[in-house]
Amino acid sequence: MIRFTGFLWFFIFGCLSAKAQVSPSFDEEMKFIQYLISQKQYANVVLLAQQLRPKFTTNTQQSRLAINAGLAYRRLAKPDSAALAFGRVTPDFKLYDKARFYQSLEFTRVRRYIAAHQALDTLQIASVDSLKYELRQFQQAGIALLQKDYVQFEQRSRAFSFQYAAFASQEKKLLSFAQKLKKIPQRSPLVAGILSAVVPGTGKMYAGNTSQGLSMLFQNLFIGAQAAEALIKDGVASPRFIIYGALFSFFYIGNIWGSVLSVKMQQREVYETIRHEVLFNLDVPLRLVFQ
Repeated sequence: MIRFTGFLWFFIFGCLSAKAQVSPSFDEEMKFIQYLISQKQYANVVLLAQQLRPKFTTNTQQSRLAINAGLAYRRLAKPDSAALAFGRVTPDFKLYDKARFYQSLEFTRVRRYIAAHQALDTLQIASVDSLKYELRQFQQAGIALLQKDYVQFEQRSRAFSFQYAAFASQEKKLLSFAQKLKKIPQRSPLVAGILSAVVPGTGKMYAGNTSQGLSMLFQNLFIGAQAAEALIKDGVASPRFIIYGALFSFFYIGNIWGSVLSVKMQQREVYETIRHEVLFNLDVPLRLVFQ
């Protein structure tokens, strides 16, 4: 009886151990990934997806892992990695369209505009699916706008119907952004430099910084006057002239270079501000359509 009881416990223990050693199924792993996402543990989502890729190799399994990794990379603000992950989603997967739209957006974030267009061009959107068709036109219009390709933007934006609540307001905003970009003064850094060389500070005024230009003008006039007075009264070898002459040269050259940079920086700041707004407006519809 004792031997039988011992054998029974040994059998039960063996069964439990064998069960414990059985690897979780793919569905169980996916449930755990969803739990990690709900807890905002996006780095762990990426790590687990990488570990599971060699183990679960069917197209559907690979695609589910890829799209979850891509969404996690988005949360981690890693657009290159997100685009790569979305690119592993196969065409036979039910969320293939979602993956391609998001891949295009992530390529756009890193200024890979050709790849962004190509990601959307691969979509086979049925003519009856007017929402996705217009969404693609909207996304590609936004990409063209960031490329400053206004001809393509005009062509794409003709498809805007403003009938889809998910992105009707974004379509209107995209049109307004296009008008803002077209109205940005196209000032030349070379002209700004030449103007400041002729009359210090005028290059800054040309760039749109009137107060800075006036400040630069008065600084150069004051130091230049001191240098001229020292030259006339004390001569070219006088310490006073050498000091004021060196200061004037420093401020004069700085005034020219500052004017050139001012034009470049001002244009870049305006473009970057609009760029962030465009990217935000391209992101919102995807979250609403593919929620």
